[in-house]
Amino acid sequence: MYIDDIWRLFDVLLCLSYFVVSAVAAFIVYRLPSYERLETNLLGFTVCLWSMVESNLYGIQALVDQPFYQELYIDLLLIQLFLILFSLIKWIPVRTRERIARIVTIILGSFFIFHLLGIFASTKGMGIYVFLFGKEVAVALIWPGIALFFSGFWTHVTMAGGIDLGVTPKERARMIGEEKAIWNKRLDTDV
Repeated sequence: MYIDDIWRLFDVLLCLSYFVVSAVAAFIVYRLPSYERLETNLLGFTVCLWSMVESNLYGIQALVDQPFYQELYIDLLLIQLFLILFSLIKWIPVRTRERIARIVTIILGSFFIFHLLGIFASTKGMGIYVFLFGKEVAVALIWPGIALFFSGFWTHVTMAGGIDLGVTPKERARMIGEEKAIWNKRLDTDV
């Protein structure tokens, strides 16, 4: 399979970034043993990022005969990376980042349901994917779609870790207080 040189360079840099992030995470874990939450998030971030990259590389390679959908898949990878970076930006309020993460959850669930409906009977020449894309493309989209779902799942987990890293103890206490107040209000209205 041939991917143009820019995307090949991007893939290599993304793969190398995994090793850099792993080395930084290992260094922080070694030098700062009292930061368990940071340690857990950094190690989880490297695992999620690598799993996301692997899923996307599989999807890109599986769509070798479909250059339009291959480019679309690459664009979705860039959107996922943007969402991860968005969740790591500290000057964006935590509530805004959490709302974006909730929207990603809804999109991910909707995509999963749509994809299950799409692959149902598409190998037999029927189904919603065959109606929308044609039989050849419908069959080609089955496994890359599943890989895209898992990539989106790992993106969501990585976003959650990025949001969690940005929450200060003061904000966390405030958020817990708000959740308790909402919970108590619901309990009072149920009685």
